[in-house]
Amino acid sequence: MAAQKHTKAGGGNQDSQFNEMAQLLGNYLRRTTNGMALFVLVDGAYYNEDRLSQLHALIRERPPRSYVASVNSLQDIMKEIAKKS
Repeated sequence: MAAQKHTKAGGGNQDSQFNEMAQLLGNYLRRTTNGMALFVLVDGAYYNEDRLSQLHALIRERPPRSYVASVNSLQDIMKEIAKKS
């Protein structure tokens, strides 16, 4: 499962997009079935170090896992997952 946002600058609707991704990750933390990983792909100037840190704090580190990444780093994550399988 994946969600993707590209957000250029802060304010209004952009903050709503960030909150949507944070809520999705928070809900996924409570997930109990193990069949599917969650990828939250965020790109654009809006996702600075502070915002990325906030999203990373919501990552689920045990199965079913969740990930926060840019679309450009998705391939590297998929390779790491394949190595572990």
